[in-house]
Amino acid sequence: MKKKRLFYRYKSKKYIEKTHFANEKNLLQKNDKRHISDKMMSIIRQK
Repeated sequence: MKKKRLFYRYKSKKYIEKTHFANEKNLLQKNDKRHISDKMMSIIRQK
């Protein structure tokens, strides 16, 4: 985390916002995938 902060310090604010937004998006997508797989597993267990 510390390395990333130092790296961001040298970049422009717009760039930081862009990368942060991209990271958030990726996290959301990963969570969605995990959520879907959990749903599938629960359905399989019920049968």
